[in-house]
Amino acid sequence: MIIDKEKITSELNTDELINLFLNILPILNFKEIQKTSSNTIEGILKQENIGDFKVFYMIFDERLSKSYEDIDQLKKNIEKKISEGVSKVYIVANKYISTGFKTKLETTLPTKNLLEFLELSQLIKLIDEKYSEYWRHNDTSLIEYEKSFENILEESFEIKKLVEYKSAHQKLLSIFIEPNLFLRTEDKQSTQKAFSKINIDKLIDENERLLVINGDPGVGKTRLLNEIGKNLIKRNTLISNKKFLPVFLDNTNLRDVFSKESHLSLKDYLLEKKLNGHFENYTIDNIVENYQLVLLIDSIDEFDESYQKRIKLQLELLLEKGVKVFIGTRSNSLDDIYKVTSKNEHKNVFIQKFNNHQVESFALRYFEGNGDRAQSLIESMKENKVLEKLPLTPLNLSLLSILYEETNQEVPSTLTDVYDKFSNLLLGRTMVDKSIDFLDVTLKENIIGLYALELLQRKNGELMTIDEFVEFIKNKLGSVSGTINFDLLPQALDFIIKHTGLLILYKGKYIKFRHDSYMEYFAAKEIFKNHRELEADLVDNFFDVNWQYTSVFYAGWSRKMPKFLEEIIKKVETSSNMKDYWSAANGMGYLLQSLYLTDDNIRKEGIKVILLKMVEMYDCFKKISSSLPQNILFSKFSLPVLGVFPIFIFQDNFDSITLKNPISMSIDELLDEYEEKKSIPNYPYLDNIVYRILILSITASSNRLNMENKLLEVIGKVKTSGNEFYTKLLEVSIDNLGSKELRKQKQDILKPIRTRNSDSSHPTYIKNNIDRIIQPSSRNRFTIYDTVTPNKKIKIFVEGPTDAMIIEHAYTVLTGEMPYWEIKVGGVSNGGANVLAKALIDGLAYLESNQIVIGLFDNDREGLAQFQGTLHSSKFDIHENCARIKKRIEGNIYAMLLPIPYELQFYIKKEQNDNYFSIEHYFSKQLLDENNVLEKTEIDNIFKVKDSVKMTFANKILKINDVNIFQKFILLFNEIDKISGVDDIEYREINEIKIIK
Repeated sequence: MIIDKEKITSELNTDELINLFLNILPILNFKEIQKTSSNTIEGILKQENIGDFKVFYMIFDERLSKSYEDIDQLKKNIEKKISEGVSKVYIVANKYISTGFKTKLETTLPTKNLLEFLELSQLIKLIDEKYSEYWRHNDTSLIEYEKSFENILEESFEIKKLVEYKSAHQKLLSIFIEPNLFLRTEDKQSTQKAFSKINIDKLIDENERLLVINGDPGVGKTRLLNEIGKNLIKRNTLISNKKFLPVFLDNTNLRDVFSKESHLSLKDYLLEKKLNGHFENYTIDNIVENYQLVLLIDSIDEFDESYQKRIKLQLELLLEKGVKVFIGTRSNSLDDIYKVTSKNEHKNVFIQKFNNHQVESFALRYFEGNGDRAQSLIESMKENKVLEKLPLTPLNLSLLSILYEETNQEVPSTLTDVYDKFSNLLLGRTMVDKSIDFLDVTLKENIIGLYALELLQRKNGELMTIDEFVEFIKNKLGSVSGTINFDLLPQALDFIIKHTGLLILYKGKYIKFRHDSYMEYFAAKEIFKNHRELEADLVDNFFDVNWQYTSVFYAGWSRKMPKFLEEIIKKVETSSNMKDYWSAANGMGYLLQSLYLTDDNIRKEGIKVILLKMVEMYDCFKKISSSLPQNILFSKFSLPVLGVFPIFIFQDNFDSITLKNPISMSIDELLDEYEEKKSIPNYPYLDNIVYRILILSITASSNRLNMENKLLEVIGKVKTSGNEFYTKLLEVSIDNLGSKELRKQKQDILKPIRTRNSDSSHPTYIKNNIDRIIQPSSRNRFTIYDTVTPNKKIKIFVEGPTDAMIIEHAYTVLTGEMPYWEIKVGGVSNGGANVLAKALIDGLAYLESNQIVIGLFDNDREGLAQFQGTLHSSKFDIHENCARIKKRIEGNIYAMLLPIPYELQFYIKKEQNDNYFSIEHYFSKQLLDENNVLEKTEIDNIFKVKDSVKMTFANKILKINDVNIFQKFILLFNEIDKISGVDDIEYREINEIKIIK
């Protein structure tokens, strides 16, 4: 609500204006104030080291213009007062004072300095600065309480507890950036909960009785509750009915009420400890009758369930009396925090973390009047990507602003540096209790570090109780027992919880870090200082989010760790599923930034390994898209659109100025590889290289890295003639990820691609296929349009796309991973056993020496014909006496007939034409019959698969994730593993079936 100050002030009459000044002048240090006529006041202004000044005020409740009829008399009165020794005359009007009026008066005086004017806007400013309570109502008891309430809130702000807190930081207390708030509502057309965005005013209006504010630790729940209280006080000025009486209760207050020593009920505590100093002889019923009592409760999360139950019961009694309650909580559900059976309405609001716009608003407010400095801080945070990892709490933003202001306008270069500064501020707070002076910064840091490392190493992050924590620290610090009085540890722990903001008491008994990032930072510091032997654990657990962030902090202390980075690169190479690909990209990006002093050649290798994983991630996206129901949006994305996702993920994690040189080096190296490989006839992985080059080039063209010329250079060197995949990929990428300058150049970039349609030398040349390339990716996967694929050591070639679809999906269901092999159709433009056989004989000249190819043939008449005939003994030998497997005499190229499970051995027939076993036969006959896949043959109990339904059936299989359905595929995968030399794959087997490799 906004007070219309202009309206209020402009409507005051002379008497009201006089009374206003009689209240303001004492605040301005005036003495001997007296009203000398109906519209004049005199007073003595006391100023130290200067002396006393006599001041005269002439007050008007009208417009003062040049034509003012009594202006001559006014001149005489002013001249008289000056002759009597008045040092300054003020003309005050609560309306307009014209320039002509001012000039007419000033020209009659010996100097302008003797006369000053206060008109409406200046009068309002004076009231705001010196007498703001004037805007309040006329309930004097409530006014005094409101002022006390505001003072208590200000003193509670965490920033004031810092040792380094200075008066210059007072401005932080007035900065409040309203968070994004979302009210949980009912959707009348759905069982799902809906959310609507609201502001603080609407939040207050929504609270009929009880409203719960949900948010992560540090997101700003406490400050929001404070602002609700202030807003209620502002409303009191504007309402004539029952006024609000806000009462703030933190966990310390609640502990006082419900401690074993306390005999007070909650309502008694409110009266005795919060209200009686202002509302003498009131009962709680008197309070509720005269005011709208509003309790602002700053969470009951930290209490155990029995404690919470007692609190809730007493709150229930107050709710029934008409009291309104706001509760802040870390719980995710209203029911988690407040389960009652009463008739009271409950509403739930969620606080969203600060976004970049809100952070910018904070910086602009902090550096108000110095926009360049604010913008510089914002740009520095973005450049170093601090915002992405820093918990954006009001306290952290305040600390960051202070650090920036006091370190010559520099944001620390790594997240580790930022947290170093934070921990020095947070742990360096004053010792209120002299009995724990032994708890210096180093020891506090040591205690927190030991606990952080312990939590990191616990598989499920189980928290310790207070007693367990104290015993744990005693055991860890036993060697310095002569220095530390262990009896004071509980007291010391209480101090750390109350005064550092790093630890909190969870459910009344568990010690928890306020934010995971603090745990990761202190665990990393403990490892770096005292447990370097745990570096191997940081590598082994790199895909775990807590261990990964710990690694980033760990690297930040040295900044130069070549061996550590090399081990992380080896770990990233083992990633084999979407979760790990994503985690690897995220972790490697920040790790390389932390290691900015490490050799750029090694950091370049970190970038290159992630690029390879981005190709595999793209393959994941293609598979996921094909596996989803057709009515889901993601399933409708084309290959180029899916190709943008890995580019976005890479840019999001590697778009840092500290990586500019390694990124540039990687582009140059990949361009050299492209030049080398394009000379190989029909080299099938040229698009793999081009895709990685484009990922880097688009990232380099961001606003931060500002290397748009790299993309122009790439387009000039890389042949993408007539390829609509690249045209669409670049168009979408530039529109969504490119810098402003790059978007301006978009048409120039795309023009060469579109105008070289006559050049068909590129193996993926696709002329006039725009319509096909923009179709859903599921239609194009494993076809000639699916050209960006991983180049893996093990390559499986099959007869047709449905074989590839089914085999790949079976592996992911049975392992939860993407295959360690790649799978393709034998022919570039078509499939079939004959095409596959020819490819194995003479179409694989591009193989590297360590790569293995396995051609899979259906165990049917056509597959047997090619396996036994085309792959004749002049070029292929039987492998290890197994009649189903052959190996080409030259190179690591194998051919395999699908192995037939024991229970289906009756499909093996002497006559070649009587064999019908294909990949679909690995599924149960019941499933095949349900989908009308089989048709009878002339042989009893032998069925062949209808070619017409293969694609429909394969698409259905991609949506099944039941391991029971795919058990027979384990036989096939064991054969592949044996040829590949892989023996560590664990397939998910059902209890009834145990297959021994």
